[in-house]
Amino acid sequence: MNRLGWRRSVCSCVGLRQLGVAGVCPTAQRAAVITGVELPVYDGTKRYLINHGLTADTTTNHLISGAISSLAGAVASTPIDVIRVRLMNQKLKLNATTRIVLYKGSVDCLLRTVKTEGFRALYKGFVPTFLRMGPWNLIFFVTYEQLKKSS
Repeated sequence: MNRLGWRRSVCSCVGLRQLGVAGVCPTAQRAAVITGVELPVYDGTKRYLINHGLTADTTTNHLISGAISSLAGAVASTPIDVIRVRLMNQKLKLNATTRIVLYKGSVDCLLRTVKTEGFRALYKGFVPTFLRMGPWNLIFFVTYEQLKKSS
């Protein structure tokens, strides 16, 4: 299959709109939320620890701030992950003329999930998300601070 062949195949099976609704949009939303939460939480925690004399601007501070930032990122992004996975895994029911999808988009999926399963359903997979994000953030922020000091 050539480079355009797989694109045509995917778009003909699920449709271009559904490809965006189920994949691209929720993934971009998740990235924006994580970035918008983790960086300010890291900076705020770091400044709080320094200003209140709890730690100096050291690696210990960076590790604590990175861990709290990871927790905040996981709290903010897990519902988006749940919605994204549900949108990606929804079954398209096809007959000769119509396509029926379970969810119309992110908001519809969110509202229906909360209505049928309760608010806690949005946090399925929280622990694995935190365990995945935590080490990455610790390494990232400690490296970032070390590079800032050396430049």
